Amino acid sequence: MSDIIKTQRSLAIKAKYQKEHQFDHLYRLICRRDWIKDALDTILSNRGSKTAGIDGISKKALESNTAKAEFVKEIETELRQKQFCPMPVRRIYIPKSKGKKRPLGIPTIKDRVVRMLLKMVLEPIYESDFLNCSNGFRLPT
Repeated sequence: MSDIIKTQRSLAIKAKYQKEHQFDHLYRLICRRDWIKDALDTILSNRGSKTAGIDGISKKALESNTAKAEFVKEIETELRQKQFCPMPVRRIYIPKSKGKKRPLGIPTIKDRVVRMLLKMVLEPIYESDFLNCSNGFRLPT
């Protein structure tokens, strides 16, 4: 079992059984290189990673291990120095029936990685408040 999964389980258990606990120092988790690499791997495994955001970076640009390592280091540095700033979303329009178009926003891969990092940290904490039978919606227990 990976350290990430162990940490997530620890967060979930603490959230479930210590209701009054206030989580602090969560930011340090999203700054960890192993977490960033895992988030990047998850993002790159999605079909949408083939589409670049406004920065022009797509999955193809991160094929080599060197490019991935540099990208992870760049994100880590920005997060540790609290310099990360999300980019504007690229807007495209998808054709619909009857000639209409639906707007679609495409964030950069870097922004998607940071979103995934936040999900990796916050989801175990908040999932403990929901019922197991709550699939389409969530109700506090």
